[in-house]
Amino acid sequence: MSQISPREFNRLLVYLGRKRRHFMSEQMKPYGLADPMFAFLLYLERNPGSSQDNLCEHFGIEKSTVARLAKKLELAGYIHRNVSSRDKRQYDLSLTPSGRQVTLVVHEQLNAWCDRMLDGLSEEERQTAYRLLGIMTENIRSAD
Repeated sequence: MSQISPREFNRLLVYLGRKRRHFMSEQMKPYGLADPMFAFLLYLERNPGSSQDNLCEHFGIEKSTVARLAKKLELAGYIHRNVSSRDKRQYDLSLTPSGRQVTLVVHEQLNAWCDRMLDGLSEEERQTAYRLLGIMTENIRSAD
């Protein structure tokens, strides 16, 4: 097997990321969700009551962008934005019943993407890919 160049490796990562964003964008269009809106919903599913600042920090997005997207999610009926009892300048965010329902669709589509991407790989190869991506993620996380 020939050695992969860093340039080719990066090209493959970018390609997969772009294709995933396009796939999810198409699947979420009927729900009025674009990336990172559906990612916000998944974050709130795991972290109910998070503030908009939590989203800024987690996703590395500016406050104005998070505020605008949170307002869209609220208008779509997917989240509640309540003034924080800790800081009146902040909003605490939580999913509505509609928001919880749409997260099921998001999970379903992310699973479909993974199945598509991993098609033809054995269970052992899938586990190896997952393990290696975990190591790469930790390498980058520890460098931050």
